[in-house]
Amino acid sequence: MNAFLFTIAVSEGTIAAGSSEGNGYDAMVGSTPDKLSLFVPNGPHPNVTVMLTINGKQVPSTACGRYQINHPTWMWYLRTYNLPVDTPFTPENQDHCAIWLIGAHNAAALVEAGAIDAALAACAGIWASFPASTAGQHTQQASTLLAAYSAAGGTVETA
Repeated sequence: MNAFLFTIAVSEGTIAAGSSEGNGYDAMVGSTPDKLSLFVPNGPHPNVTVMLTINGKQVPSTACGRYQINHPTWMWYLRTYNLPVDTPFTPENQDHCAIWLIGAHNAAALVEAGAIDAALAACAGIWASFPASTAGQHTQQASTLLAAYSAAGGTVETA
């Protein structure tokens, strides 16, 4: 699962756009290596709305952290586990939320089986950067993400 979490961060661009630690847990949506936009990942989800230009339209987003979890999704996660709304948006909690999202989209078993193409497709509704996403944002090539998964120690099922 750790290799798949790394793959999400590569796809979302947070590995390169986070702090000097390079882990992306503190990256706000729209952060780039040339223009860092960071938060301190030890308080609640920042819930800061950033306006992005996607296909010529202004689109609001509250996504942040290593997996670019938006505020409504974070609140859904907290409600699901009956956690307080001020639960810290720490790296550990970001990991737990991402793993929960993967499971909620029936992709955990796919990841464990090494069926990464299928897992990417199953999670394309969560992460707009995944190849099969129809969100209209920039998507990554499957080959790039499979290489990231392998580089992180994951084993891809071969037919």
